[in-house]
Amino acid sequence: GNTAEFRIPVTTNLRPNAHASVSVIREVAATGMQDVYRATGSIPILLDKTPVSLAVAITAPEEIRPLTKLDVTVSVRDAEGLGQEAEVALAAVDEGICMLTDFKTPDPVDFFTALRKACVEMSDLYSMLMPETSDELSSVLSHTGGDLGRLLRGRLNPVKSRRFKPVALWSGGVMTDSNGLVQISLDIPEFSGTMRLMAVAVSRDRFGSADQQVMVRRPFTVLSTLPRFLAPGDRCTMPVELHNATGGEGEAVVEILCKGPAFVDGNSTAGKHMKNNERIPLEFAVEAGPSVGPAEIRLKASLGDETVEEVVEIPVRPASPLQSVYGTVAVPAGESTKLSFPGRWLKGTGR
Repeated sequence: GNTAEFRIPVTTNLRPNAHASVSVIREVAATGMQDVYRATGSIPILLDKTPVSLAVAITAPEEIRPLTKLDVTVSVRDAEGLGQEAEVALAAVDEGICMLTDFKTPDPVDFFTALRKACVEMSDLYSMLMPETSDELSSVLSHTGGDLGRLLRGRLNPVKSRRFKPVALWSGGVMTDSNGLVQISLDIPEFSGTMRLMAVAVSRDRFGSADQQVMVRRPFTVLSTLPRFLAPGDRCTMPVELHNATGGEGEAVVEILCKGPAFVDGNSTAGKHMKNNERIPLEFAVEAGPSVGPAEIRLKASLGDETVEEVVEIPVRPASPLQSVYGTVAVPAGESTKLSFPGRWLKGTGR
């Protein structure tokens, strides 16, 4: 018949997966047609992932307040449910950052057992008849040329400020006990939102991962909005929204303090009586002074025993774009001259 069967012993040496390649060659017969006398095929052999997998579980509170300690318990077990000694790495990252970067929780099992192409090559005359394209040419994207990038960099804001402080906490190299348990504490900074806990565990020949979300918030929250930058003389309205979820009512007080080339135009303090689960909007006027540089705007709010403090850095950039000044001077042979460069440059921008 035209069927053949082969038995291949599957051992741990084939892990994480293997490829079975087959070549079939038939006898050349004198026919009037251009028949094919050789055929090849390859099929992957996927191995069970269970023997190399660890079951990782995270135990943490669903909600926590900022500026407190987050106690996380990580449990590591094998396929039989027995605790395993393993090295654990724990990360707590702002879920917003993970969403913006499309970051997936690391899964070492899928990575190390992923299907990969066969590490062998078959040689025949057919490859000489097909067009070939180098890997370098086909895999590299086209880039724009010229010096436009250098010119565009000159239009960037020369005043740097750290407006948004990303939250990414890390604790690595922690070993579980004989029962497969380990407790890790993280210091939560001033933050409001959802954090993703990601734990990766590795033993001598097994690995695994898990994730869990934790909400970080206060019962009394304050949300302020400011522009990305100001120029000297600019004036903006700073809206502040207060939300009372403390379960009671009271007098909410908000104070705005400015440092650097910005100041509050008008009242810098405002107060409102708030009922439970009530939202109240407030407005403050912020104006940039005549100088440039990073400005710091500090917001302090209180409602009963609850206090909130928020610090925002906003750059006050020059009103004009990058300027270039040039000139010429003639120096007779054998003489020297002193060049005077124009002053009043913004510090750190001259080159």
